[in-house]
This record gives sequence, structure tokens and C-alpha cells, in this order.
Amino acid sequence: MNSTFRLITKEWGLAKKKLMRALEDYAVENGCESIALVTDKDKPAFEFYKEFGLSSSRHTVFMFKSELN
Repeated sequence: MNSTFRLITKEWGLAKKKLMRALEDYAVENGCESIALVTDKDKPAFEFYKEFGLSSSRHTVFMFKSELN
């Protein structure tokens, strides 16, 4: 692994932490007790959210209809 790749990877890790920290700080400052984010299970965001302590809900579902007539 070259040094440029390591630097980019490290910077991306820090950026992800800052993004989630900003989201959580904003939520707390505005009286929110929880955060709900939506993504598909096969998208990178799913693993990203899990990395920061979010989990799938067992009791809440997101319903949609993809083809409207």
C-alpha cells in the first residue's frame, strides 16, 4: 500500500467521523432523541452507518411502491 493511498484512506476516515459527529451534534442541539437514516442493505451506506453504531430496526419498516400507473 503506497503512502498516498494510506493518506487518502486516513483522511476519508476522519471525514466520516466528522460527518457523523456533526449529524449527532445537530440532532442533540435540536432536541432529537434518535436518528433515522434510510439506505438499501446492498449499498455502501449500510456498512457506513453500522460502523458508527446505527442498526437496523426490528419494529420499523420503510414502505415504498416503485412502479406507479
